[in-house]
Amino acid sequence: MASAFLGQTKKNRIYNWAKFHSLKPHSLPFPSHQTTIRKSTTTMFYISDNVSVVDGFVVLTIEKEGASVRKVVKKFHPKSKLFLLEERTKLANYALVDLDEYHTAFPGSDLVPVPSSQLFSVCTTSKRLFYTTPDGFRIVNSKTPDRHRRCSQEYTVIPVVYKDKPTKYLYLRDETHSTQYLLADVTVDRDIVHSKDSSFFEQEMNVGEIVFTENDLSVLAGFQQYKAQFAEDIYSYFSTIYSEVRSRYHRRPYLSSFHRPGYGETFPKDLQIPTIQKYSSMGSAFLFLAEVFPQLSFAEDFTCEHEQSPPKSIDAIASWFTFKLLPGSDNELWYLLVRICCYNWQDTSVAYPALHTLNSFRQLVDSIRALATYSVLYRFLHAGAIPGDSTADEIFFTKKSEPWTWTNVMYHKLTVAYQNYTKFNVRVCKPDAVLISGKKFSRSYIREFYANVKERFESNLSDLRQYFDKVLSVQAVADATLNSPTAIDVAENRIKTKNSLLLLINETALANVVPDFKPNVTIDSQEVARLVADMGVCVMWMIYFSATGPYRFPDMLILKYAGNQRNLFVDPESRCLDIITEYSKNREGNPMCKTLDKVTSDHLFYYIIVARNMLKHAVGTEYADMKRDLFNETNGAAEESLLNGYLARSIGDGISADDMDPVRYSRNVVNSFVFVDCTSHSLMHYARFSAFLKLYPMSVNWSMRLPFREMRHGMIKLVREYVKVEGEDVGVSAAKETLAGHSAATGLATYGIDHEKGLAADGSLEEKYASLVNAAWHHWLGLGYGSPAEDGESDIAKNSCEKRYFHPSGSIKDLAMAGVKLYGSKFEFREGQFDVAVEIYLSGSQVIPIQALPGYGKTALFQLPLMAVSLCDQPVVSFVFVPYVCLVSNMKLRFSSSGLSCGFVKDLFAGGPTVAESHLFCDVYVGTFNDLGSANFINLVNNTIMIARAKKGLDARPKNHIPEVRLADR
Repeated sequence: MASAFLGQTKKNRIYNWAKFHSLKPHSLPFPSHQTTIRKSTTTMFYISDNVSVVDGFVVLTIEKEGASVRKVVKKFHPKSKLFLLEERTKLANYALVDLDEYHTAFPGSDLVPVPSSQLFSVCTTSKRLFYTTPDGFRIVNSKTPDRHRRCSQEYTVIPVVYKDKPTKYLYLRDETHSTQYLLADVTVDRDIVHSKDSSFFEQEMNVGEIVFTENDLSVLAGFQQYKAQFAEDIYSYFSTIYSEVRSRYHRRPYLSSFHRPGYGETFPKDLQIPTIQKYSSMGSAFLFLAEVFPQLSFAEDFTCEHEQSPPKSIDAIASWFTFKLLPGSDNELWYLLVRICCYNWQDTSVAYPALHTLNSFRQLVDSIRALATYSVLYRFLHAGAIPGDSTADEIFFTKKSEPWTWTNVMYHKLTVAYQNYTKFNVRVCKPDAVLISGKKFSRSYIREFYANVKERFESNLSDLRQYFDKVLSVQAVADATLNSPTAIDVAENRIKTKNSLLLLINETALANVVPDFKPNVTIDSQEVARLVADMGVCVMWMIYFSATGPYRFPDMLILKYAGNQRNLFVDPESRCLDIITEYSKNREGNPMCKTLDKVTSDHLFYYIIVARNMLKHAVGTEYADMKRDLFNETNGAAEESLLNGYLARSIGDGISADDMDPVRYSRNVVNSFVFVDCTSHSLMHYARFSAFLKLYPMSVNWSMRLPFREMRHGMIKLVREYVKVEGEDVGVSAAKETLAGHSAATGLATYGIDHEKGLAADGSLEEKYASLVNAAWHHWLGLGYGSPAEDGESDIAKNSCEKRYFHPSGSIKDLAMAGVKLYGSKFEFREGQFDVAVEIYLSGSQVIPIQALPGYGKTALFQLPLMAVSLCDQPVVSFVFVPYVCLVSNMKLRFSSSGLSCGFVKDLFAGGPTVAESHLFCDVYVGTFNDLGSANFINLVNNTIMIARAKKGLDARPKNHIPEVRLADR
């Protein structure tokens, strides 16, 4: 057996070994409410001398001096310090029993049954007494009443100890006389339709009357053999039909629809290429059914005059749909074909077809309607082959066509049935969560996801530092530009906007924050592009969580910081970024303004200013690879005429040599769109974005992580239930629906939200409500620099996402001048010192811990900023605290010798606890940690805050790794 694993990777060897033992990685079942582990075979895997996996349980061997060896069941976590790195790597390849599930499945019982005799033969067991309660078994302890002790029973158990939860005890359940084997017999292999069935399929489609014979199933099974080719042919036909109709059919009436019953939507509805591909694939089954219909038993009731030539070409498809839908045509066949499609006869894995789900049948009907609409319009453009086809488009404007009217009414009822079915999928779970599709989605879920992607952003930034110098931190860049009153002009007219967000910032400030490339390092342009693209995905997720009503992915792709339709702005009050976009799915052109929290704003700003500059340097000024298909929509398109409508172009003719210049085009895209991916040479692809859903939050089991659509609906539900605004009324409730991307009427009809239909006519009032909801959402989640709301808290916190910043008036050059004054004309920063000194001098960070070996120059890291501050016109008083009294005089001597006027903190209070403004005449005061915590110093800070503001700053810079604090502004 060993020879079979030679030459394989470690992961493959683990997988094949598991396969040899009839168990694959990730195949172990998780406990449920009915039972703990459903398996019939015993499996044991060796991980190391101290760790093994027994029937999905991690067993750890514990050896202590003077004590016996114990083998205990432990919970596995990827970052657990109980296991070595190699052990954690191996354990990650197995789907392990989630021990936390025992508290969910058995909330009132200390005793948990398991059927694994192997586990009990391996682990150290003990005997304990338990008594029964209505909720389960409880362990007997010193506080147990005698009445329970008398009826207790002894069990041999394996204790499972949790860090923050009560201990659970596993006991072996004897299955010799158990009826548990019957639990395996749960299969229902045939849908049952009965007279009391009130479902859509029975009441509206009468599917009980559709009966397939063995011959029918045999004929329909032939679709699988030709499915790929058939779908490809239909896509080619439909692409040609669609492109010709879009270019030649010029009527654009507004037709009422289910989603827009009022003004309606333009007809015919334009489709994206992925949608055309999807409709072609799903619609091919319907057209195959029409082709083979004469061979089915259902055809016995139809004469030859009902039949039509099989739809095997463009003209044949257009003629077939037109013939079936024209007024006065025999419509029985159309009804029957649609009803047969209620069954998923394409699935050959079952003996008899099951009914489609409501959602899958809705998508199938969508494809049939689209194919029918464009086919009839194509026939209309080539009128003459069929009597009446010269007015065929009237089918869609009037109710003269009985089959089309029936199809629309049926579709409306189908959509209502689907919405009624799904509205029970989301349930409130107090105090701060919802259950969606049985998965818990909570405030902590979002917080951890946000923290994970923020940490990943910083990791990518750290990797970029191998190619670039002077890469400042996010906060340092924000404080030097976005938060500076002199570096950025935020007084911008949003009707007549500047061409680029960067034009708001003066050139000097931009030059001070962009990094330099390392001259002796060869830049890997692909690696830099990959890292920057990954940082972009991190920012997209931060925006997604911060934007209150969550965006769909296409909404974030159209974010632009420059050029036409620029939709990124700076709020002049909070210095947060505002995003103004339109909800792209219903295309109603209803702009929404969403304000991001301060942390997200700083990271987005950094990504645009710094990361984009590094990307542009890496790809070079002659970069010309950006695709015209920015949204990755045209892969595999059949017709060139179809492609043209989806390729990016300039306003105007779009075909001049200057317009088609790839270098100029690529430069314009990189300089305008926020989320550009130079590895795929397009905007960010959804696959890269959605991949994070499988990774984060890291502490959540992969099976309980939410997909994108469920997460979006979960966030909307969280906003409705937990985010409250003081004095919330109709306008605020309606604003929540607007932020979610639909109307107030939709919130009432679809989600049962109790408010009046429509929004206030006052746009400023709507903006005010949206701003309040945004701020309340940020506070509830704890985004920004404010403190998070307490559990169960839902009220808004005023100015919760605002941070008071120290606004430096100096620049990086001040540090160099200070260095020359202190250390002479040959002064140079040591490796790593420059970034930290800039962070201290220009950043508004509340905490800057510094840890380094002796001789690194830690003193210089706060001595240089102090000297730079003293050289500026801005009056600043600074405080430095050291741990021991013996260091105070030494520190004062250092400052005095460098030209700074220095005094002692204790001398300030020689005349009493009150310190007048005139007494603060030194540049810096030195004291001990005891002085820092004294009542006199606390009173000084509290009583002289106005003095500090008048002086534009009051600094406390403790020595030896103590956080820097500028008290007046933090």
